[in-house]
Amino acid sequence: MSKSRDLAVSAVRYGTTVSVLLQLYELQQGLCASCGRTIVDSFHIDHDHVCCDRLPGCGKCIRGLLCSLCNTGIGMLGDNYDGVLKAAMYLKRYEDKRNDFIGQFREGLRSA
Repeated sequence: MSKSRDLAVSAVRYGTTVSVLLQLYELQQGLCASCGRTIVDSFHIDHDHVCCDRLPGCGKCIRGLLCSLCNTGIGMLGDNYDGVLKAAMYLKRYEDKRNDFIGQFREGLRSA
């Protein structure tokens, strides 16, 4: 299937038009709306699953275009702020512990 056909099918699935998707892509400057990396092969249309939990969507709840990694990650974390925030807090706690350990290790070297 061609990319233009894929885009047309996606537009219909999410209740929008190819023109709107291309405008959003341009507005995001070809970057993932979540991580800011360049979207290489194809983008994923991120939408609010609370609004449209089944496709076709309404077209009004499209949040942005994502790279494959962000789309998968956000989906695996429940596609909601709470899930993503809990994961971020978990990573922050680990980072804080690691930094505390490194700081204590360096202090130990200085006092030795």
